[in-house]
Order: sequence, then structure tokens, then C-alpha cells
Amino acid sequence: MRIKTDNITPGPRKFVRSGSEAGDIKNYDALNLFIGTTEFAAPASIGKLWVDYEVELFVPQVIAATSAPAPRAQSIFRVAGTQTFATATNESIAWDAAASGDDPLGIGNSVNTAAGGVFTPPRGAYRLDYMASFNDTVVEPFTIIVDIFKNGVINGSRSLIVSADGGIDIASGHDIVRCSGTDTVEVMVNLTGAAGVLTMSSNSACVIWSLA
Repeated sequence: MRIKTDNITPGPRKFVRSGSEAGDIKNYDALNLFIGTTEFAAPASIGKLWVDYEVELFVPQVIAATSAPAPRAQSIFRVAGTQTFATATNESIAWDAAASGDDPLGIGNSVNTAAGGVFTPPRGAYRLDYMASFNDTVVEPFTIIVDIFKNGVINGSRSLIVSADGGIDIASGHDIVRCSGTDTVEVMVNLTGAAGVLTMSSNSACVIWSLA
């Protein structure tokens, strides 16, 4: 006997549960199945009932009251101000706290010190997309290197920009980071300029965390 639940209201999607629920149980259970027998004395055991389920799992998304499409689950962090870097020194970007609703993945705000900002994300595999503008105030050879660091060492690919005349340049890139729940992650910057003031421009830096 095959029972299709596609047309059951509310449905066809249901939530999982591990115990009793105070709300509408039809949001969790598709139906009650009753089997009747005749000409048997109760409570006689007459056999076994085997039940197989065919289940398609999905990730629930909250839809706004306007029925607009729900945003993809991504966490984004930005920097509103400027940040100054010493030449030829690894320093990570010190990120601002996430704005309300900007951290649905629960990455958590970076812990910022004079050396930059450090994330300690939950266990999982993440893709990080980053972008920032950097400036050398003097016309001179200017090098920008941006890496993703995990536990204090380079994790993978890097962005490298070499400019002959200083000025403003944009560095962007991405990387995949697998985290244990205690691993630390930084967006590390190394700027090289002999005489100029090396800064990250205001309102130019962002990093987007996505599930890999």
C-alpha cells in the first residue's frame, strides 16, 4: 500500500520533531494510519507491520510578510573607517561588528586588537569572499598582498597587486576554509611602500562568509 502525502494540508513539507509539540501537529505529522481486522479476538497478535518512508530533506527559509524571496544564508562584515598598516608587516583587517541580521550563519564578530581582527567561526566549511581598497600616499612602488590565515598561517590562495606609482588599488579574492569550531580565521594584509602612509580606505572592506 503506497500513501502519497503531496496533497495533504498543510503540506507537503513538514518539520521534524523529537517529542510532543504545542502547535498544530499537522505541521509535523502527515497523517494517522489505522488498519482494521475482523474475526480476531483482541488483543491477538496477527503479524508485523513494516513501514518505509521516502523523505526529501530541505533547508527552511523565512519569507518576509511582503512575500519577497528570502536572502541566501550568508554572513557579511564590513569596516566603516580607515585602517593604517606598517610597511612589509602582516596585519589582519579589524572588522566592525555585524549589522543586525547580517550574521545568519552565526560566525560571530571578530576579536579586534592592534594587530587586527580574528574570527572563531562555528564548525563547518566556509567560502570567504573579500574586497578592500588600499592607498599609498606617495608615488612609489606599492605592493598589496591579501591572504586568508587559519590558525596564524596562510590557508590557501592569495591576492597580489604590484603598483609602480602608489595611489589607490583594489584587492579582492576568495578562499575555502574548513573550521573545527576552535580554529581562528583572519583576512591578512601585507602592504609594502617605502615612504608613504599605507591605509585601507574607509567603507571599502567587506568579507562575505558562505557555506562551502
